[in-house]
Amino acid sequence: MLVKLPPNNTSPQFREFIKAAALFCGLYFGSVILHETSHVLAAAVAGISPEALSFGWFGVGPGLILPYGVTEGALTFIRFAGGVGAGLVYLLIYLGMVRFGDKGWTKKSWGTGKWWLLLGLLCWGLFQVWNGYVEGAYSDIYRAGLISAIWPFILFFLMALCLQAVLVRLISRHLPREIMVDKKSER
Repeated sequence: MLVKLPPNNTSPQFREFIKAAALFCGLYFGSVILHETSHVLAAAVAGISPEALSFGWFGVGPGLILPYGVTEGALTFIRFAGGVGAGLVYLLIYLGMVRFGDKGWTKKSWGTGKWWLLLGLLCWGLFQVWNGYVEGAYSDIYRAGLISAIWPFILFFLMALCLQAVLVRLISRHLPREIMVDKKSER
């Protein structure tokens, strides 16, 4: 049985779903690009020519293929750099949005989608840093796909949720209260 969607489905719930899906896709694919770019930058810092690098697919994700002869120290540095670099970028975006993002934030606006966007950035940044640590410290197990990402992601989501709640509580003490005017009192 096929479900027919009504024409011009522009309900607020549908629009919010599309926004959330687009945000998730952007966050995920953006993090893959940032992660691999961090590996490339680390390889350049380690003295490896960009022409000597190539990309391949390992399971469901892309990976950087390094030339033979890379020292163990450089290899470890490059492995750590992917997730740590991407995570730091997300955490810096998070801090920038909290500090400079929207000068008009009020207590009420922290209860909307901005709160969830910031929570997602914080959670994903922490997860990426963890991913970089695991990729660098346990690279053989990581590459074999033997490390589960589900439980650490849940842990980082809960950590980010707690950090976000504390941050919102601290910041909301210094935000102006919105003045709610009752329509009857204006008359």
